[in-house]
Amino acid sequence: SLPRSSISRTHSMKRWGSAITTDTGLQIEDVEVGKGSIPGPKDFVSVHYDGFLPNGKVFDSSQPKDPKDDKRSSMQQGKPLQFQMGRGSVIAGWEEGVVGMRVGGKRKLVIPADLAYGQDGTPDGKIKPGQTLKFDVELVSIDGNMSMTGALGNSFLIALGIIATNGIFLAITGHELREYLNAAING
Repeated sequence: SLPRSSISRTHSMKRWGSAITTDTGLQIEDVEVGKGSIPGPKDFVSVHYDGFLPNGKVFDSSQPKDPKDDKRSSMQQGKPLQFQMGRGSVIAGWEEGVVGMRVGGKRKLVIPADLAYGQDGTPDGKIKPGQTLKFDVELVSIDGNMSMTGALGNSFLIALGIIATNGIFLAITGHELREYLNAAING
């Protein structure tokens, strides 16, 4: 069982079977507690996921059964979704649902509409207004945070200059840039 403070920033929660319901309405069930580290509030994390509509149909997945169904960019296809905690780059239910997870852990999240796509749904109509969504998530890794990059100051700009000078013109992800910088700094 996870301590309350690792699940939510609030103090009121209700238990339903093995799931925990936070005061925001998010339901969290640990399917498997990982053995790795817990991400910090500004860490980058990589998460595999399957998203389900209320009828049980998969509407999105980081590892679809048919690779043609992965509508993400070719650089992201088949790979875990990476995002930074605390930046609002994913729906609020994910942010809250990943807090306190350990690397290797798996959770089921039942995310109410106001923590997902709200009363608007998605522009493509795939997720209807007011829909509650379910996700199976697995925390694959913690990929560092921006504190090291911030501490570099001008060194970060110099490193970017070196990358451009060496002729690397391909589009790279933030994760790849961090790996490149870590390798350059740490040898």
